[in-house]
Amino acid sequence: MTTPPNDPGRGQPSGTFGHSGQNPGGYDPDSSRRYGRGISGSDGPADQPAGYVPRFAQQGPSQPAAAQPGFGQTGQPGYNYYAAQQPGQQGPALADSTACSPGQQRRFAGAYRPQDPQKLKRRRLIAVIVIVAVVLGIGGYLFFNWFTSRNDERDSQAAMNGLLTALQAGDATAALSYLDPGSIAVDGQPLLTDAAIANNPNTFAFNPNFVSSKSGGGYSHQASVQINGTTRVVQWDVKEIDGTWKVEGADVLGQINLGNGQSVQINGIAVGPGPTTLSALPGSYTASSELALLSFAPSQADFDIFTGGQTSIDAELIVADGVQEQVVDQVREILNGCVAAKASPGTCNWAMTFSNGHAVDGTITWTLSPEDPASQITVPTTGWTAAEAYTQTFALRYQTIAAGEGQLDDGSRGKFDGYTATRTSYFSLDLSGDTPVIRLVS
Repeated sequence: MTTPPNDPGRGQPSGTFGHSGQNPGGYDPDSSRRYGRGISGSDGPADQPAGYVPRFAQQGPSQPAAAQPGFGQTGQPGYNYYAAQQPGQQGPALADSTACSPGQQRRFAGAYRPQDPQKLKRRRLIAVIVIVAVVLGIGGYLFFNWFTSRNDERDSQAAMNGLLTALQAGDATAALSYLDPGSIAVDGQPLLTDAAIANNPNTFAFNPNFVSSKSGGGYSHQASVQINGTTRVVQWDVKEIDGTWKVEGADVLGQINLGNGQSVQINGIAVGPGPTTLSALPGSYTASSELALLSFAPSQADFDIFTGGQTSIDAELIVADGVQEQVVDQVREILNGCVAAKASPGTCNWAMTFSNGHAVDGTITWTLSPEDPASQITVPTTGWTAAEAYTQTFALRYQTIAAGEGQLDDGSRGKFDGYTATRTSYFSLDLSGDTPVIRLVS
């Protein structure tokens, strides 16, 4: 008998072990019973039907296995890595609710990508280079500032040392070259010369170890200076001007004020009565009167200039020794000349007045009382100033006794004897020269 093709009893296993026409893709919902845990719970696989060929073996022994999709990649639409059940896994497959849509798959695919080792190496190298460059730049900047600062401090100290060395040598020209030219005025300053500090080589010394600090864009240096055995600390500012370090002149130069417009001799240099304020370099100074007949009280003023500041020379001028005797001799000579003239009024203005007129001429014998009035003179010791041209007027009182004959202003002539009159003679005394100059004023 011939069996119909669909007869279940002919030549094929019944059930779902074969490839039924309802499952063209070969998916067998009961495959878990064959390859997974058995329904009965046994650990071994279920019995395989006769003639069954696993799907992974249908490619043939010579064909390479199909490439599996990489992590995060989709091999075919609807692929879900987490929902796929691999052979040999235990437990049921995850529910369909875990499947990802294509949009979600794209988002997951960009969540992580392995770094290119070469790019990562280059990035690290660039980062190291940047850090090293920054560190070197900052370090170089700091070193440059430190090195420049050290050079500036050394150069400013060299200017300070050069100035003090020039002062010690008594070289005013070199000393002035280290000063800021904008802070000093040399013209009309007779003490800013070598002659003014000629004593410095014997009286001036300094310690070259300075105490330095920054000050207003420059430096301030302290130095120990000794003049005539006296030691003081001076502090002078040094700043850079047009690439050269200069010492502030106002810190160095002292100012000497001359009182009353006096003519003064300082270290042998005649000054005044021109400028009332003189500039002077640090050093030892002696001031005395320039005049031969007037001197300071005391006779000279000794002072030292260490640094900038004010020094006043306002010493009072007094009559020099020997002037008194010279004045007395000159006044005596004048009075004796009047006595010898035997005339009235004569050169001494000795007027003679009578009841009927004034004597204008005659032959008269004069007697002075006291006999030597000039010996009573006391020359003024103070009040001698340049403003008064070093001239003063003084008075001398004495008596004259006349005897003889003379002519009156009415033309009459007569004799007289014992005509006594008290006289006050005024004399002008000029002490500006080398010898006193006396004039009878009245």
